[in-house]
Amino acid sequence: MPGNNVIYADAKGNAGLAPSGNAPRRPNWDGLFPVAGDGRYEWDGIRPNDELPRYYNPPEGFVASANNAPYFVKEDKLAAMKLGYEFSADGRIDRIREVLGGNAKVSFDKALALQNDYVSIQARRRIPLLKQIDAGSDAKLGEAIRLLVEWNQVMAKESGAAALYGIWSRNAGRPEPGGEALRASLVKAVVETERLLGADWSQWQWGKLHRRAL
Repeated sequence: MPGNNVIYADAKGNAGLAPSGNAPRRPNWDGLFPVAGDGRYEWDGIRPNDELPRYYNPPEGFVASANNAPYFVKEDKLAAMKLGYEFSADGRIDRIREVLGGNAKVSFDKALALQNDYVSIQARRRIPLLKQIDAGSDAKLGEAIRLLVEWNQVMAKESGAAALYGIWSRNAGRPEPGGEALRASLVKAVVETERLLGADWSQWQWGKLHRRAL
């Protein structure tokens, strides 16, 4: 049975996260690839639910989940359990914990604002790398760096910086800080953004690129 996280609270003020699902014990392989069916890779039963990552009345006062790896379990312990390898990136859960942390109470309006929050934690982590690029005589590159460095990292639909970042982050991969690959990836992103949204940077908008048909 596929695993699910069940977040709950009760009238006494208790809150927690409990998993539900069948997670096999794999003593000598990780389950990522097919293996020989000759008995060497048999499961050692199913883990009972109380062995799975659980969180109850956390000190921060809330529990959150966004398809992420359990943030309340040490990485080495989680890896040893071999529960999964397709968790979402930690940007969403980090933003949720950032917004809710330190708040004694969360109103309906605050919860609604968080549901519609467009702050990119990934952008916040990546943008500082651009300060290491020397644009030299490349005016467009210099303007692109300025646009992104001065941006508030909010993926708003009307934001030109968000449009450039969306294309750059998709193409950049994991360039070395300060490396030529970082510079080249931004140059490429400028060219592609102009191709898609035009040479007038004031008309760039993330909402023109990031669409979903309903």
